[in-house]
Amino acid sequence: MARLMFACILLSVWVSAAVAQDLDPGPVIVIGVVEEGVAPGNDVVTRIEAELDRLLRRHTVVFKRAPAFNADWNPGRMTEAMQAALADPEVDLVLAVGALASQAAGQVDRIKPVVTTFIQRPDLFDIHQASDDRSVESNLVIQSNPLRADSEFRQLLDLSPADTVALVVGAEYATGLERLDAELLALEAILGVTIVLWPVEPGTPAHTAPQGTQAVVLGPTPRLAPVQRQGLIELLTNLTLRSYSLEGLYDVEAGVLMTRTPDQRTQLARRVALNISELIRGVGTANLAVFLSVDPLLYLNGSTAARIGYSPRLSTLVRATVLNEEDLQLAETPLDLTDVQRLVQEGNVSLAIVTQQVETSRKFRQLALSPLLPQIVAAPEYRALDPQGLEGLIADQALNLRFSASQMIYDDHLVSNYRSSKRLEESSRENLETQRLDVIGAAGEAYLDLVLSRLLYRVNAQNLRLTMDNLELARHRLEVGYSGPNEVYRWEAEVAKRRGDVLRGQAVVEEQRIGLNQILGVDQTRRWRPREIHVDTAHFFFAGIDLNALLTTQQQLAAFRESMVAMALENAPEVRSLDRTIEAQSIQVSQRKRRWFLPSFFLNFDYQYQAYREPELPGVSRSRPILSIEAVYPLFIGAERAFAVGQTESQLTELTQQELLTRQLVERRTRRTIRRLESSYPNIRLTQIQADRARRNLMVVQDKYAHGLVNVTDLLEAQNESFTADQGSAAANYLFLIDLNAFERSIAWFENEQTPEAKAAFVDRLRIGLTLTPSQ
Repeated sequence: MARLMFACILLSVWVSAAVAQDLDPGPVIVIGVVEEGVAPGNDVVTRIEAELDRLLRRHTVVFKRAPAFNADWNPGRMTEAMQAALADPEVDLVLAVGALASQAAGQVDRIKPVVTTFIQRPDLFDIHQASDDRSVESNLVIQSNPLRADSEFRQLLDLSPADTVALVVGAEYATGLERLDAELLALEAILGVTIVLWPVEPGTPAHTAPQGTQAVVLGPTPRLAPVQRQGLIELLTNLTLRSYSLEGLYDVEAGVLMTRTPDQRTQLARRVALNISELIRGVGTANLAVFLSVDPLLYLNGSTAARIGYSPRLSTLVRATVLNEEDLQLAETPLDLTDVQRLVQEGNVSLAIVTQQVETSRKFRQLALSPLLPQIVAAPEYRALDPQGLEGLIADQALNLRFSASQMIYDDHLVSNYRSSKRLEESSRENLETQRLDVIGAAGEAYLDLVLSRLLYRVNAQNLRLTMDNLELARHRLEVGYSGPNEVYRWEAEVAKRRGDVLRGQAVVEEQRIGLNQILGVDQTRRWRPREIHVDTAHFFFAGIDLNALLTTQQQLAAFRESMVAMALENAPEVRSLDRTIEAQSIQVSQRKRRWFLPSFFLNFDYQYQAYREPELPGVSRSRPILSIEAVYPLFIGAERAFAVGQTESQLTELTQQELLTRQLVERRTRRTIRRLESSYPNIRLTQIQADRARRNLMVVQDKYAHGLVNVTDLLEAQNESFTADQGSAAANYLFLIDLNAFERSIAWFENEQTPEAKAAFVDRLRIGLTLTPSQ
């Protein structure tokens, strides 16, 4: 008992101490903020404050701004502002915001640590020297982008050759940065091009570029508000100038053509906050890293490229991350499902072949009609012979003109062939309808596959961007000591993998587009912009009626299935085609059986006239008309009649079995598509919930990962779950639409083709079917 009381006392003391520690605000650190002037839209100090709140739990950090610390965009006052902050007894360390403030930090006696926020480069805006990723000047912490400016300029020139390049900077930097002119001369010597300095000011907006400019590189313009910088970028686009940003990805998002610098605003804030926290903990400035982590990926704005007429090489597209990629594609024609159903009936080659087969069947029927019509023959004949004692009775030489006319009175074989050919023609027309429905169904599915592949491609692209964000988080964790370089390597490998997924997704989109074009019978290079279809998960409207509200019980759902199966069997043109073929074969069977006792009857008329004869035969008429009625009955033809009956009956039995099989297949197809609909429709909502929850979980895990609370495998798992869920959600919508398209084909009733009267009749039929007791 005493031990328990002692433990409780110790626990209460520990808790009290912990609470007191939490309530104690801790040491107060004052940071003097030295600024060039008020920079509209620049929230770097706010970002640094937010990052310091996460890093420093036991210190109170106060950012002190004073008029004396602000040069108000006067380079001559910059050194004075820096000295004022360093001399302020309340200030523990100084934050130098901007290039001029960073330059001023190198021109004074730094009696306190100074941390800069301006990102310099080794060969441009190189205000302070660094060696081995460390600042060589005491009490000074700088930030540097390891990418050299000459490589950035060369990237632009490789993609878009130019002789004259303009560098856009704020006018205050053009006049205030002491080494800028010398740096530009050095770049000109390395690159072999002319670099023109283009200073810009907020009060005098530019209307054109410097004379001779062929390409533009955008540097820092701190006095321009975001909307003013946006206007400058728009001007470059209107002038069809190739533009490149040294500042970062956000410029490309605003309309600049390209950059290799990511959005470094968050990384800069984290690095500066980390440096300040290390200084507070007593780490010397010589031990703090200078270079930011930069993955030199190429970012390209597809919309800008299209507007200025820039067509990037395929090798560029493979390695670049393209924003607004759809604008970079070749011209696309809008397309929806109704257009697809119309185009496929106009251009599908398979349908054209079957249409021609119908025409061939019609010609075959016409040929079968021909023997039923009068047959007239003209047969001129020249004859020379030896009379052999019949002199005076026959001519030695004669030219006879013979005309024969024959009309079938009744021939069961010919009449049956004609009747059979009519049924076969009707069968071919039903077969054409079968083919028409098949190609409409195939085109609809190909269209939905194309839309789905484009959507999955976008999901892959979004996942790539998320993976790149997580790579930046991993680099931040490495800097603050939460993890080792292995996590960075892991995410770099993941980025490469996701890039491969994007490329494969793009290939799938092209495959689906080519396949759709082949089905439609159009030029296979034609490009489409298909309209996306969103399914209402609360109401399932079909033929103008909400099936969700109509089918509320298992009995009603079973009745719906039976009603649709009955409708499918009634509508199925493949069944009707076989029915007509069976009728044609039945006619042939009956005719073969009647051949045993039914002769053929013909009416014949022959007229012969001797136009010339030698010698002339007095008293012998030159003409000879003959009228006859003929009945033909074969007495014995080698048992062919018996064999023919057996053959045609066997063929009829085969067709009957085919018709039964077709009915079974139609029923199976209908039942299967209905069952799929019953699953795929509610699955849309379920996958949406899954994607939403997985996305929320990813945000939580990502935040924990940034603060070192979970490891890389946890984030990878959360990201993969979110990615898989997003893919499933996108696919579920279109898998349902594909099932719906298959259902419409199975009942031979595509909703888009139906008139309002046909839709009303469908609804009436359905309501009547639901009142009957369905078979289970």
